[in-house]
Amino acid sequence: ILKHSNLNSGKEGSGVLVRKIGDNEQVLYMHWSGAASTILDMCSQYYDSTGEFHAIKNQKIKFGQVIEEMKDGGLEPIAFAYRETDGKELEKGLILLGLIGLKCTTSLESIKSGLENLKKNDANIQIKLVSEDGIMEVKGIACGLGLEYDNVLEGKELRDLNGEARLDKVDQAHVMGSFHPKDKLLMIQCLQEKGKVVAFIGTRLMTNHSSVLKVADVGIVFDPLRTIVDIDSCDITIKFFSVLEPIVMAGRSQYRNIQKFIQLQLTCTISGLVITLITTCTGDSPLAASQLIWVNVLMCILGGLMMVLKLTGEEEQIAKQPSDHRNQHIITKEIWKNVVIQVLYQTSVSMI
Repeated sequence: ILKHSNLNSGKEGSGVLVRKIGDNEQVLYMHWSGAASTILDMCSQYYDSTGEFHAIKNQKIKFGQVIEEMKDGGLEPIAFAYRETDGKELEKGLILLGLIGLKCTTSLESIKSGLENLKKNDANIQIKLVSEDGIMEVKGIACGLGLEYDNVLEGKELRDLNGEARLDKVDQAHVMGSFHPKDKLLMIQCLQEKGKVVAFIGTRLMTNHSSVLKVADVGIVFDPLRTIVDIDSCDITIKFFSVLEPIVMAGRSQYRNIQKFIQLQLTCTISGLVITLITTCTGDSPLAASQLIWVNVLMCILGGLMMVLKLTGEEEQIAKQPSDHRNQHIITKEIWKNVVIQVLYQTSVSMI
């Protein structure tokens, strides 16, 4: 082995320059392997099954089609190529040796562990397994993951249902098989219409699924597939399913912190306005305009820090309670009640 090489410009591929022991020292061999499309572009010839090599010419289009078929079939295509060389132009004029499709697999145990932690710490999250595979195969996967598989739904059945019956069936189903991209899109829309917040997780090669990721409230893509799925369509990429629980709690913590900040901001603003209004009508105001501006500026600066605060144990339990509907107002009746009580208290103390 004389030299290792890697392709530049973010392309995936690696090569090694070797010399056979006992051969003419002037004869070197450059071997390349990597992403099939990248290696194919570097080839000008190819070997056939009899061991003879030919100019690639129009065959490059056929090889490109094979690569796309591998991707559509859930495989990651890898190409191998080589050439004899004198040590110059190591990335050109290669001879294509072969194409291999590798199946991208994810450990069921790691997925199962991540989902169990999510369900254990938050029983208010519903997990549904949706796939283009047949219903029996999907039920087997659900069983392996420790998910419920009593209520099943097939894509054709979903399309045949209408109105409230369709919404209820989608809401109750745990396993959904033979679902095409349009069926998945319809499923997400049904759940949203039922008032659910939907996160769609892509765990396999998903051709033409960008619209599904966009329509879902949160589109999550499993990290090894990031070079295949349109990254612009998803919101989060994950490497391990164990991070789902921290993601959920981080989102709920921020939501809860926003509610607390709004409550504090409303209390401060309304109290200042009421006090100023009453005292201006009866005499001099105890609050100058500059003081009100200063308070609001200070509140906005500190409000940014409030967004990253962790919840207390009691607040975490409140955050785990499911909302009545996805479109529920961020300012709840409880928040309005606290604001009114605080405004009356602040105004009374200041007036006295």
